[in-house]
Order: sequence, then structure tokens, then C-alpha cells
Amino acid sequence: MAKLELTIMPDYSSAYMVAEPSYSGAPPPTREEIIDILELNGIRHPPIEKAVESLVGGLMYNQNVTVVSKTPPVDGVYGTITYRFAQTSALAPTHVEGKGDIVDHKDLGLIHNIVEGTVIADIKHATEGTPGMDIRGMPIPCTPGKEAKFTVGKGTKLSEDESQIVAAVSGNLRWDKGCFTVDEVVTINGDIGTATGNIDFIGDIVIKGLVNDNFVVKSKKSVKIAGIVAGAVIEAGGDIELKTGCTSATITCGGNFKSGFCEGGSIRVEKDLTSNALVSSNVYCGGNIVVTSGKGAIIGGKVTCLNSITVKNLGSDSYTKTSVVLGNDAILCEQKLVLENEIVKHEENVKQLMKVEKLLGEMRKKAPLPKDKEEVYINATKNKYGFLGKIKKIKVQIALIDEQLKLVQNLCVDVKGTVHPGVKLNIGQEILVIEQESVRCRIRMNEQTRLIELAPLM
Repeated sequence: MAKLELTIMPDYSSAYMVAEPSYSGAPPPTREEIIDILELNGIRHPPIEKAVESLVGGLMYNQNVTVVSKTPPVDGVYGTITYRFAQTSALAPTHVEGKGDIVDHKDLGLIHNIVEGTVIADIKHATEGTPGMDIRGMPIPCTPGKEAKFTVGKGTKLSEDESQIVAAVSGNLRWDKGCFTVDEVVTINGDIGTATGNIDFIGDIVIKGLVNDNFVVKSKKSVKIAGIVAGAVIEAGGDIELKTGCTSATITCGGNFKSGFCEGGSIRVEKDLTSNALVSSNVYCGGNIVVTSGKGAIIGGKVTCLNSITVKNLGSDSYTKTSVVLGNDAILCEQKLVLENEIVKHEENVKQLMKVEKLLGEMRKKAPLPKDKEEVYINATKNKYGFLGKIKKIKVQIALIDEQLKLVQNLCVDVKGTVHPGVKLNIGQEILVIEQESVRCRIRMNEQTRLIELAPLM
């Protein structure tokens, strides 16, 4: 056998062999002989197979051949957190979509709406790493990675696998003290104006100041405003409360509306309305109206209420023209008029199509029509029946409206103080114009006579 000499590095990182050929014609060393030498010298790490094969094959005589080498450790990877939103709270005008460099100076980015479940940040956790092994089989320690530092803020949470931070609620996303938070309620401690811009929020809004002219406040939920709303637009999917009141404002309320006073402007409320005064306003209310606190007056403008009204004073001693519409009959009549106009248009279309159909039909009896005229004939017939079908559906809608108009609704206006001349009331399809002052009365439609009457308020 060839002579083998093993050398082990002092740090046990590797070992090499040198094979000297035998001049007596002895064969090269075998794999088993090489392994035995390694084990006798305390080497427990698996050898390098290609190196062993080169020695066994007698290809590497008189050369240092590294037969075993340590497995180096793999250090752990540091954790990272990647935020999907800008970590800033600075206000600045935002660019108008599709308008190039044009910016909206009333949209300052104060509100960042986010819905529950939206991913705010992606987290990659640190890894421990993998220990290595020296040639003796002894472990070589690795350096574990460190987790990224982050805080799960209010209104946010970790996903189930802790790989993401997500919004726990729907609200306003903001960066605060080193973390993102989601507020379900946005509170503005001052006024709405050039310092804040417009507000458009999916949650509740509380404004402790006033809302300036030509600014807009929108909420999918509720809005509460302490100061006056002057010439602004307020929209809410839920309730609106104006502690002071509004002048020349446009109000759209999906819930109940409460205001100190309302002067001028347009107010649409889907549920109940409560105010100290409605002055020269265009009001629509889908529920009940109560105007009894404070001045408790409805003066001027037009007030439409689908249910009943309770008011202290209706109109004024200066005979201000005040219109009150009670119930949905007036609305139904307007809808009926629109539908009747649609029928007139459709009937005119049918009339014209029938002329075309008749003319081409007579030509068909004498000879086959050219291809283009045949298509005109077919389309005329098809469209005629289409318009006739629409007319039939509209007549059904009108019939339903007529049935509703026949119903006597138990609606009334309760006046706890005085109703003044200049007030015009529309209940159902009847109209009553107040010509003389009356106190503490109930205005309603008599079910027998179907006329509007005033009766003492009990």
C-alpha cells in the first residue's frame, strides 16, 4: 500500500493527506484504509468524497489533498418590517387625479381612510441560523438574527401568523410616536378651514370648532360639531348634531339630525329632525320634525315631512310665506308626473315605428324586401314591442302610486304656540292657506271630508 501522511489543522477546520507511491508495486490506498486513519485521529466529520476518490485512484500522489473540512455555521438573518404607507403626518395639498400638476388646496391629506383588515406592514422574522461542525464533529456556534423593533399601535393588530400588521378597525390611519394607529373617531380640536382642508372620513367625526364657508365635512357614520356651520357642506351616513346651528349650509343626514338653529340652505334628513328654529330653509325629513325648544319656530322656506311635525310657532307675525308639505303624497304626485311624461314619449316612439312597420309591410306583400330594408322592418317591429313593454311596466307603477294616494295617512302638525297667516300647508293632495292667526291647534286631514282642518290641541 502507498504511504499516507495525515495533517490536522490546529483549529480543527480541516485535514489533508499526502500519499506517496510504493516503489514495490503495491496498490493505492483503499477507501476503508483512509477512513480508518481519519477515525483513529479523532475525525468524526464526513470526508470529502471526491478527495478520497482521487487518493484511492492513485491520481494525487505527493500532493496535499484536503480530505475533510469543517461545515461553517450559517448566521441568522435579521428581521425586517416594511410599511406599506408613508410614515408622515405633514399636511400638504394633494394632486387632483388625472389633472397633472394641479393640486386641491382643500384636500391636505389630514384623513387617511383605511378599512378593517387592510395590511399596514409586512414583517419578516429573524432566523436563528444553523450551527456548523468542525472536523472532530464538535458544533461551531452561529450568531442568531435579531428581530426588527416595532410597535403594534392602537386600532391595529398582528395577523394570525404574525407576518403582517393589519388594521383591527376601520378608521383614520396615522403615524404617531413610532407606530401606526387607526382611530375610529376623528376629533378636530379647532375649526375646519384652510389649516385642515376638507374632511372625508369613514368613521365618526367630532369638530370642537366651527366649519367655514365652502368647506366640506363627510362621514360614513356620525358628525358632531360644536361651532356654527356657515355656508359649508355636511354629509353623514348616520346622525348629525350641530350644537350651535347652521346658516346657508347644505346638510345631508342618513340618520337623525339635531341642530340649535337652521337658517337658509338645504337640509335633507332620512330620519327625525330636532331644532330650535328652521328659518328660510329648504327641508326634507323622512321621519318626524320637532321644533319646540328655544324660539321653536318654523319661518319661511319649504318644509317637507313624511311623518308629523310638532312646533311651537309656525310662520311669523310679519306673514312670512312658509310652505309645509306633510306626507309623501306630493312626492308621489311628482313621481307620477314624471312617469306619465315617459309614457307620452314612448307612445310617440311606438306611433312612428308603426308607420315604418306598416309601409314596409305593404312592400313585403308585393315583393321580397332588400336586405337593408328587411333589417329596418325587423328592428321596427322589435323596438315597437320593446316600447309597449316599457309602457305596460310604467302603468303598473302609476297604478301603485294611485293606490297609495287614496290612503289617508294619520299625519298632523301640532302647533303649541301660534300659527300665523302666510303659512300654506299641503297634506295629501289638499292645500290649506292660513288666513288668520290661531293658537294651540292641531292641523290634520279629516278622514270623512278629506279636507284639512284646524282643531284645538288637547
